[in-house]
Amino acid sequence: MRNPTRDDVARHANVSGATVSRVLSGRNDWSISDDTRRRVMDSVQRLGYRANHSARALASGQTNMVALWINHLNTPFHSQIAHMIGFEQKPDRYRVLITELEGLEAEHSEEAHSEFVDGLIVHESAEWVNTLRKSYPQLRLPIVTIGATVVENTDHIAVDLLSGQIDALHHLIGVGCRRIAYLVNEDASQLSEARTKGYTTVMREAGLKEEFILTPVRNQTRGTARQAVRDYVERRGLPDAIISLNDDMAVGANRALRDLNLRVPEDVCLVGCDGIDDTIYQTPTLTTIVQPLEDMCRLAWSFLLARLNDPELPLQEATLKSTLVIRESSRR
Repeated sequence: MRNPTRDDVARHANVSGATVSRVLSGRNDWSISDDTRRRVMDSVQRLGYRANHSARALASGQTNMVALWINHLNTPFHSQIAHMIGFEQKPDRYRVLITELEGLEAEHSEEAHSEFVDGLIVHESAEWVNTLRKSYPQLRLPIVTIGATVVENTDHIAVDLLSGQIDALHHLIGVGCRRIAYLVNEDASQLSEARTKGYTTVMREAGLKEEFILTPVRNQTRGTARQAVRDYVERRGLPDAIISLNDDMAVGANRALRDLNLRVPEDVCLVGCDGIDDTIYQTPTLTTIVQPLEDMCRLAWSFLLARLNDPELPLQEATLKSTLVIRESSRR
């Protein structure tokens, strides 16, 4: 038995083949009534019709697919971003192709690039976007970047982590902390990184000595953070507070402090960054700098749709503030 075709659906619904295509494209079309749309979708279901996406792409020049470039998916933070981007696109009938960049090199950005997508959303990977454009100078692919890193002449939603870091440090100093160590991986410890800049700025203004608890380059896992904190405390003694690059590393630090029979916050205060759900379920609950992920992903999708509909739009830019949420781990 042959598979049903678009024309079979058209005959069953008593409409033209073009009308079936417009309904199945998922795009709003004022010329198609709600009754016609319902008849087409009912016929699709009754006949078991499955659209040929490759044929549709060849005919329309659009694939109804977008790509999300993200460093990895093995942390709650990054998984949440991927989930929210996927959630935001559903009303618009797009598919999201997720590419993990971890283990690849930006110099080979063509390995991550797919010509079969209509647009691209990129999280915290400026070097990838720059390399892609250098490799494909004629590329007109709509791109939206999200996160703290901004790419020149590219639609973007930036997250202001600097102000959140400053607020966190002022809070720690306000509760009496003087030795405040920054738990960070080596490549994020440079002053160009917003949280590092915030840390060094506040510490110097307060006349306090900077202390860095370093994990290896690009390694921000709970396990490496746990080991780094244990080694640091055993070698350098216990700081009054530890402020972490992200929540995953803060969770690892919390485990390390418990390994050493130290109490949070009585012996040492602890602050993370990102706002993942795990922070609520830790003992004690973790103070964290919350990133507005829902707003970031919603705006990213809005920006991309706008660019897809009008490639000549002026540059789209937005900056979202992070928020310090104070919990048990830093209350004294």
